[in-house]
Amino acid sequence: MSGAVRHPGGIEMTEYLLDLAGIHKPCQGRAADLGAGEGNTVRLLCEYGFDAVGIDLEPADNVMSGDMLKLPFADGNFDLVISECAMFQTGKQMEAVQEALRILKKDGILLIADLFPCRREELRDILQEYGAELLFLKDHTSFWKDYIIERLWNDEYISEICRLADQKCRYYLAGMKGKAS
Repeated sequence: MSGAVRHPGGIEMTEYLLDLAGIHKPCQGRAADLGAGEGNTVRLLCEYGFDAVGIDLEPADNVMSGDMLKLPFADGNFDLVISECAMFQTGKQMEAVQEALRILKKDGILLIADLFPCRREELRDILQEYGAELLFLKDHTSFWKDYIIERLWNDEYISEICRLADQKCRYYLAGMKGKAS
């Protein structure tokens, strides 16, 4: 699965997220990608001009091993912190948000694309309680649902489920009748 981007829209969505925040090439400063996976977003941030690092449970190129709930960085160390489809997987995403805000410079930008188990108004209120100024909050649930359906049929997931089979898995309907006694 090398090189796979595991979030809806891939790198194009990351670029869209950066654009929504008004971040355009060339950039400077430090950036961190939390839940960086194989480092695709880290590489993109470097292309933008950032001195970028990723953190993930599994290390990779430009991605160090670590826990986004206990980041190994000093307070106020980054101009940009980004996390896509990773905070929810911690089971403590609001703690992950707080930790991301901790390492962010006072006027830095935190960008998140993820699942949250609450309504938009609740999330807005929670984020504002953390002292963050909300730049935007867009509901992309329908996009996420389309992505999940597409991924379910994508060979990278299906083949993992069916890795012992010689042929690609397919979806079948079958009808059977019990043996006559």
